[in-house]
Amino acid sequence: KNHSNDLNQTTTTVNVTKGSLSSQQPLDDEKTTSPWPLPPSYKFWNHDKQTLELPANRSGIHDPPLSLEILNDIVGELMEITYNDTEPFPEFENCFQPNTHRTRDLVTKYRQLRNQETNASLSASFRPSYPVLNMGFPKCGSSTLWEFFKCTGLFASHNQQGFEMLDLADKGNLQPLGRSMRGRAQKAQGHFQMDSNFGKCAFPQIQLLDELHYEYPNATFVLNFRPIMDWIKSAKSHHGMASRWQDCRVPGLKCSNMVNTTKRIACDNFGIQRWWCSHVRHIRSFVKQYPSHELIELDLYNATESAAVLADLFQANASCWGHANENKKIHKGEGKRRKRVF
Repeated sequence: KNHSNDLNQTTTTVNVTKGSLSSQQPLDDEKTTSPWPLPPSYKFWNHDKQTLELPANRSGIHDPPLSLEILNDIVGELMEITYNDTEPFPEFENCFQPNTHRTRDLVTKYRQLRNQETNASLSASFRPSYPVLNMGFPKCGSSTLWEFFKCTGLFASHNQQGFEMLDLADKGNLQPLGRSMRGRAQKAQGHFQMDSNFGKCAFPQIQLLDELHYEYPNATFVLNFRPIMDWIKSAKSHHGMASRWQDCRVPGLKCSNMVNTTKRIACDNFGIQRWWCSHVRHIRSFVKQYPSHELIELDLYNATESAAVLADLFQANASCWGHANENKKIHKGEGKRRKRVF
């Protein structure tokens, strides 16, 4: 399978019913029959080989393929790229840039739908579906997204509940995101950091992508982008995050520096960039397979456009978009060149 992604490719649009765009679904106790046997497929990921090794009775039987079967093909292609000393690595270039063409097409689509509606109250309802899920990595705008949606008056979560979600999925719960929340948070209209970055780590946006689709088949996905080397520098400086990734057992992540046993060392840049690239291609391919999900890709260093895009899509005030959780030390003296959001 070829899961490469053209930056200019536009995904298939979904027919929209007027006035019924909120796909935020209540927790459904009737969802008790799993489409997949236990344990979840992420349990069969071989982290040494970076391959999915499903047992014979579960391999090749899924149509469409499981999300990790898609990722298996993508990682296989990327693992064939050999290390070189160029930073960023040119072979990964199309993964490091947001598909702003597709995002602008999405803005145009909803503008046209609103313009065609004569009833003002119904016109305002034309927007991407809830919940909105941040599918990107930490230190790449999760706090900024969270603050934006809170500013618009929506209820948003930044709970980092990845381990709870994996535990629920391991037990056969078919609503790991909703059930991992407490109280009012179960009805959150946006979840902007699900992953947990300690110990073996938990990245539901990678490990439980099928389960998230099953729970919220119309959820809107968001991927934030920033210059790759800047993101890596930020991750390395944020409480040793990149060093902790060496201990993670997450599909797609294979650090090239794992030979030093005397001290914990950060994953090298090549391994981190390959992980980023595999994830971006994974999400794009999954959305192409399931066009009920709309994908918003944002350039964090183009704050004006990102603010305008979200304000237009969600009928909000562009001033809600701004800095959050910025590392002042890392970016000292750089603010004059461009406005940065994190």
